[in-house]
Amino acid sequence: SIQNEGGAPVLKSGFNRWKAAMEINKGKPRAQQMRLRCVLNRASALETTVGNIHENVYRNPVTALDDAHNIARLIDRYGKTEEECAATYQQPVKWIKARLKLLKLSEESQRALTNGDIKLSAAQQLAAMTTEQQKEKLHGGKNGTSNGSQKRPSVKAQQEAAKMVADSPGVPAPVRAF
Repeated sequence: SIQNEGGAPVLKSGFNRWKAAMEINKGKPRAQQMRLRCVLNRASALETTVGNIHENVYRNPVTALDDAHNIARLIDRYGKTEEECAATYQQPVKWIKARLKLLKLSEESQRALTNGDIKLSAAQQLAAMTTEQQKEKLHGGKNGTSNGSQKRPSVKAQQEAAKMVADSPGVPAPVRAF
């Protein structure tokens, strides 16, 4: 959708469709270019922002950090309360508060969360720490490694290795003490 801002059309939603059309149209003569139908949206900036949030949540995979930034924008720019944000996201206020805490993550911790290097639960714990403490936790110690010489495998890597060994023919199952 497009809004009229000071006499100029401004794209407010449909960014992915627009980018896809621009990519498809590259190098084509104007007569052969794909055209997009646009709708003039008379909604307020807040209504458009909420509409974009709903579109993204239901159409695209959205990260917890995306949610956090959008919630902060609703609160800071539009004066929404946490309760109103909870209604927008159809989530409890506790969920809103947890997402907002993620904004306290250092850039490095945010990257680790976005890249899938740490789980959301770990990121929520890191968010309560100082930047230095987050760095130390991310790197397993002050030297950047768990024992100063080599990096410890992640829990996921350890689990995958254990599964590979357990699934290997001729390898006895581990003995468990009860």
